[in-house]
Amino acid sequence: MPNCIKKKKLRGIKKMAQIKYRMVIQWSDEDNCFLAALPDFPGQYWRTHGDTYEEAVANGK
Repeated sequence: MPNCIKKKKLRGIKKMAQIKYRMVIQWSDEDNCFLAALPDFPGQYWRTHGDTYEEAVANGK
């Protein structure tokens, strides 16, 4: 991959890290895990999950 494309991709990743958004974490008895919702993004409400609260948060980032 050319160096200029790598730099452009890295700038995009840095910008994404600066975006602020809401994350809702909720325990699901049915799924036996924590569900992470990102209500500021369109589409399916529940986006990811984790066995622990911390894992769900990390997966939501």
